[in-house]
Amino acid sequence: MVYLSGSDVGGFIGDPEPELAVRWYQLGTFMPYFRGHSECNSKRREPWLYKNKFFKPIKEAIRDRYKLLPFWYTIFEEHCRTAVPILRPVWFDQEKISDSSLFNEQERFMVGEAILVTPILEAKQTTLENPLKGLEGRWYDYYNKKEVMEGDKIKTGLDRIGCFVKGGHIVPQFDIRSHTQSTQDAKQCNINLFVALDDEDKASGKMYFDDGETFDYKKGSCMRKNFEYKDGTLTWEGEENSGYEAPNRVTKVLITGLSTRFETAYLVQGATNKQKIQVVKGAGNVLLEFVALASKNWKIVLN
Repeated sequence: MVYLSGSDVGGFIGDPEPELAVRWYQLGTFMPYFRGHSECNSKRREPWLYKNKFFKPIKEAIRDRYKLLPFWYTIFEEHCRTAVPILRPVWFDQEKISDSSLFNEQERFMVGEAILVTPILEAKQTTLENPLKGLEGRWYDYYNKKEVMEGDKIKTGLDRIGCFVKGGHIVPQFDIRSHTQSTQDAKQCNINLFVALDDEDKASGKMYFDDGETFDYKKGSCMRKNFEYKDGTLTWEGEENSGYEAPNRVTKVLITGLSTRFETAYLVQGATNKQKIQVVKGAGNVLLEFVALASKNWKIVLN
């Protein structure tokens, strides 16, 4: 199985047109192997050499890659333990397949269980026609966090391709700031959770931690956290004395797809520590803001 798949963004030989470079970076963001690289006779193609119209979406694509590093690291670790693929056919984790054409799918693909990618492969294309064709369950637009239905048309412009989170999953992300310049910097960032609810108002996810540099994880210096939302409660839990203590804090949770209303939210840490947290309600979603240590167990209760 080839798990470290991808390409030299822009192509190893030749000079991509600016629009093609943008689309290639946007797709490369969701490939395990992601780098801009070419042979020595190609023209310089660093992102900042393009006009601003093209530079901005390339920069945002690279930023998305950094944001999703916790998700990538977790599915890579899972692959190393279980050999389950990192990139998967769209039918791979479907509980029910009602459209047999999914078995011949050549463009869309899944990253882990949670993320569906629909690339843009044609020049001047700025919309996606029915990107969820044949897929079961609830889905949410990764970029605007709104629920998407089968048959919907998605306007992308040049800013993005198709990326959708499957209902029932929680995607961990780094809160990337302007001063973040490397993966080493990113590892110190706060963690945000994108909670995409299924038809039963449930979702779950996981995150793997180690130092990212040594083989100490083989000696037990690592940490796994599982998170789950159900019945109005989000739990973050795992071994607290695992031999590795992550430096990160969890500071934001965005929940989308809620069918029930609530007025207040509380962060509960331990048996007695309960504090009210900030709630920001949006169009179809709710944002919870707080501070909790990633290395500890805690929960958020909605009332």
